[in-house]
Amino acid sequence: MNELQHTQAGIAADLLGQGRLVRHCSLLVSGVALLGLIISPFTTETLPFLLVAVTILGLMQLYLAIRVDFDRALFERLARGLQPETMDSILVALHLIPGTTAPRSLTGRIAGSLRLLKLQCVVTVIQYLLIIVAVSV
Repeated sequence: MNELQHTQAGIAADLLGQGRLVRHCSLLVSGVALLGLIISPFTTETLPFLLVAVTILGLMQLYLAIRVDFDRALFERLARGLQPETMDSILVALHLIPGTTAPRSLTGRIAGSLRLLKLQCVVTVIQYLLIIVAVSV
C-alpha cells in the first residue's frame, strides 16, 4: 500500500469510530424501551409491541456496532502499515472470512464498512422513531 492508501485507511478508521456515538445513542433508547417494558402500565395494545421492537432493533444495532468497530480497528492496522494480504490471511485463519474470497481493493473494503455504518445509523433512527410513536400512543 502507498501513502495515499494508508491515509485513506486512517480516515476510514476515523469515520468508523463515529459508530461509537451511534452505539451509545442506541443503547440509551434501548434502555428507555426496556424501562418502559418494566414499569409501564400498558394502556394500549401497541405500546408493548413498539417497546419490544425498539429493544430488538437495539440488539441488531449492537451487532452492527461490533462489526463497525472491528472494521475500524482493521483500518487502523492498515493505516499503520499492515498489508491487506497479510490481514486477509489472518482473517481466513480465524474463520472470519471465507478462504475463497477474492482480494478486495481498499476502496471496496471502505465501501463495505461504510455500508455497515450507514445501516447502524438507520437502525438507530428507526429506534428513535418508534420511541416517539410509543410516547405519543
